[in-house]
Amino acid sequence: MKGAWPKPSLRCLIAIAAFSLLSACSSKPFAIEVQPLEEKTIYLEDRPELRTRCNDLNYEAFTEWFFHCAVKLDTETVSHDDTAGAATCTIQVKGVTVKLSCPVQVCISKAAPAATKEHEAGHVAICRRVYAEAPAVVEKLAQDLVGKTFYGMADTKEKARQDAIDKATAELAEGFRLGVTGLCDETSDRYDRYCLRYEKDKSWTVPALVEKALERSR
Repeated sequence: MKGAWPKPSLRCLIAIAAFSLLSACSSKPFAIEVQPLEEKTIYLEDRPELRTRCNDLNYEAFTEWFFHCAVKLDTETVSHDDTAGAATCTIQVKGVTVKLSCPVQVCISKAAPAATKEHEAGHVAICRRVYAEAPAVVEKLAQDLVGKTFYGMADTKEKARQDAIDKATAELAEGFRLGVTGLCDETSDRYDRYCLRYEKDKSWTVPALVEKALERSR
């Protein structure tokens, strides 16, 4: 992501973590555990490697956020076969347990001007808004997953079953990417563009630009 506020040297970096997708058992059809968003400020003066990173990329400051979606599935084997030279397995999803977390890290100089701090605060605000809606997105994805069957194939029954489980978790992961991480990505990019477009119009405050970016992303 590239954007500037209030001058062209300011950039914002987005990083999204890979999902941790596991298979396990759950006593409920679906359950969602939501960890509070964790915001941390790291000063470039205390981290020489980040200072170098900023200089190399011509950033004045940057914010990183990581949406984590750890999934555990309760599954039942519907059928399996290993008599035709390869193993196959069909599973049905009986329950879904999801754990959400979102650490956000603002990397900035202790001497950064107010406008730079406000710009990065806008990115954090977008993360908070998107993350606040993540449980509802995940609940719908989990509801849709429960009861569905998935087919796996491999050289052993165990691997075939895991292949089926991987396909089930991948379906939820893709929905999470589109409905949560993708939304944050799109909104943040739009926010940076608005910051550039309205840089000289002081009536456009950071909160107003955040709201405008969120509205267009819906």
